[in-house]
Amino acid sequence: MKQILCSVFSSSVILNSNLFNQLQKCNLELGFIGTSELKLTQFIKTKKEFTHVIFHHPDYINLELINPMKLKIHAQVYVILISESFQPTFSSLYQKFLFTGIITTNELNQLKPKFIIESILKFGYFPNNHINQNQWARFSKMPKPLPIPPITEKENTALHHLCHGFTLTDTADKMGVSVSRIRKLTSSLKSKCSCTDQKELVTISLTNNWVILDPNQYARKHRFLLAQEN
Repeated sequence: MKQILCSVFSSSVILNSNLFNQLQKCNLELGFIGTSELKLTQFIKTKKEFTHVIFHHPDYINLELINPMKLKIHAQVYVILISESFQPTFSSLYQKFLFTGIITTNELNQLKPKFIIESILKFGYFPNNHINQNQWARFSKMPKPLPIPPITEKENTALHHLCHGFTLTDTADKMGVSVSRIRKLTSSLKSKCSCTDQKELVTISLTNNWVILDPNQYARKHRFLLAQEN
């Protein structure tokens, strides 16, 4: 079993201190503590061999809210959302964005982090009175994104352009390299991602959220892709 790293993403000093003490009491190894999603992502990238459990208390005023879908691209990541209150109508939305479970700040003092982690390792999620076992069981049958295989920075850039509708020639122009170089990068990507052709590579990449489609960066304007107006 992979070693577990427990991280805390919150701007609340009191909550951070409380969680930090609880994690230490349970002899759990600490990972990242802070409010920078960029730094958290970089931390996960350097610790891909670990299973990451992140306790996340969002700051909606300062828009400090992480996206589990993006983090799961890089490693095995589970995100527990900590909220002052819980709205049952949002339960399916939390599941859709791949949060692993929901607890309130009041419950945080009653629940031991070790119990939460044991449940995650057993089920792949944390069932409780907010999102119960049956709700999770129904959701768990849906396909989930898998981490991207190790690829180079240039391969990642080429994959981004290909997923946004650019041809090999267009991608070569945008990256300032030869078309033959792009063919080699694409061939390497297909091999690493177990894909037989470029269409399958794009499909697998978008399905697993390895590339997040940005309508503003798409190769052409498309009426079914709504780009933001400047």
